[in-house]
Amino acid sequence: MKTFFAAMLLAVPALGQTINDSDLAGGKPLPTAARWLEPEARREPGLMVFPLTRLDLHAVSATAGAVTGAVELLGEGGAWKPGRLSRAKLVGPGAPESWVDADGAGRFALAVPPGASGTFRVRVSLDNRYWSFHSPKTGAGYEWESPDFALKGGAGLDIGVISPSAQSDNAKLGVLHLTYLSALDFLKREADVDWWTNALTINWPGDADFFSPWGWSLDLTDATHWDVVLHELGHAVQAGSMQARSAGGSHKIDECYSPELAWSEGFASFFAAAVRFDRNDADAKFQFMVPRRAPIRVENVPDDVCKGEASEWRVFAGLWDLIDAHEDGLDRFAMGFPELWKSLRGQSMGSMTEAWTLIAKRIEPSKLRAGEDALIQNTLLPARPGLTVLLPRPEISFDGAPR
Repeated sequence: MKTFFAAMLLAVPALGQTINDSDLAGGKPLPTAARWLEPEARREPGLMVFPLTRLDLHAVSATAGAVTGAVELLGEGGAWKPGRLSRAKLVGPGAPESWVDADGAGRFALAVPPGASGTFRVRVSLDNRYWSFHSPKTGAGYEWESPDFALKGGAGLDIGVISPSAQSDNAKLGVLHLTYLSALDFLKREADVDWWTNALTINWPGDADFFSPWGWSLDLTDATHWDVVLHELGHAVQAGSMQARSAGGSHKIDECYSPELAWSEGFASFFAAAVRFDRNDADAKFQFMVPRRAPIRVENVPDDVCKGEASEWRVFAGLWDLIDAHEDGLDRFAMGFPELWKSLRGQSMGSMTEAWTLIAKRIEPSKLRAGEDALIQNTLLPARPGLTVLLPRPEISFDGAPR
């Protein structure tokens, strides 16, 4: 049985080549982002420590001898959400060094040393078994710390809800964390995470967006661009769970290049779509990806986009049509993500054609032609003799209005 890293070698581009995702992110690096973040932190060896706010001291906790509270993180649209998969520890005289995992509501309970008195703080981290956050500039990790509070004689205390400041740049780490939590929830619900045996290093804020199979790491520029963020994670999902062959080089979403690179990029975007969109969405689209052509529509690929399996746009649109429940044109097929995942999990493929060969094996013979039609509609299979590919849907312009 291949080890985790040995299996990933099959997903590594040819030696000396890298995948350039600059077109996806708009080609505009954010070299000043790290400088915005640094003034918000206190430096410790190997760490940048940010202040937590909204500390609300309560009466003695119902759990004697414990400091309790809850972590909240700022999500998209300014909504506060529980800090699931965060961890906390007590810092102060005699406090243990061990971390305690927060529960599904972001709540924690930290044991107070018997008889302990003095000034204490709660330290919070978003690192967990699936990912850890680091600065690509310094390699430092990120942690947060509550304001000081007093304990006396080992008594318990509930410090209420603590969170990063909504106006801070470091709060965007919470946005990243919550976006990847949604992907993790999706995988646990519709696929599996047995292959995810090593924590991804997430480097943010970076100057470019890319996945490194060698470092098992993601570099990200803008934490709020959920579609690019999920696309990069999609590369890691493919590399970790499949024996997918890729290729290096630059790519543009509306042009053709090698089927291997189109398969790699197309699957990554498909994964972002599967995590984010409702299966009945009649006009699923990416919000931030490739600004020069945004929004990038999954259901309605523009006619000027390169055709065939060498087009990443056609690849992820075709994969989406295999799992979505919205019917249009020739697409009258929906196998669902779990079955598609089982088709590709652990398998070797390097193009949409090879992937379809694997997927077709799990489709009932009576439904196979419908699956083929969905791919024919996306120019990923040749049309059968006598079949007219007529799409009964309006051509949609980039501003969202029918032409």
